[in-house]
Amino acid sequence: MDEFEYTISFKVPENRLIEVVNELKNRIIESSEKKLRGGVEVKSIQITSAGADGAWKYFLTYYPKSKNITVTVKRFENQPTSYSILKITDKIIEAEDFKDFVERIAKIYLTLKLLRKELIGKEEVSKEGIEGFF
Repeated sequence: MDEFEYTISFKVPENRLIEVVNELKNRIIESSEKKLRGGVEVKSIQITSAGADGAWKYFLTYYPKSKNITVTVKRFENQPTSYSILKITDKIIEAEDFKDFVERIAKIYLTLKLLRKELIGKEEVSKEGIEGFF
């Protein structure tokens, strides 16, 4: 059987990371609190959109009372988290080493990609025309 080999490498200058964290922190502080079902208070901001299907958005949510931070990928901000396609909380920092976490997520992604093809019969999304070029 062939072996899949994927190499992931990226660099983030520390000063740029600090700028982004400060901007996110300020946006969260300035955002208004919303109440979820059960009276849970949150502050939530959209941080980006998915690359292949921009209908999916990444939301950073801060829970002021419990001091938790979550990133979810869902279609709209008020959509229940149970419908999100991905949810990661800041607790991952305590549970997993960075390198192991990135490797595990990559393996899960590749496994889902192949399972989707084998079980559901769907290939990955492809864009045509100009969007497909970039």
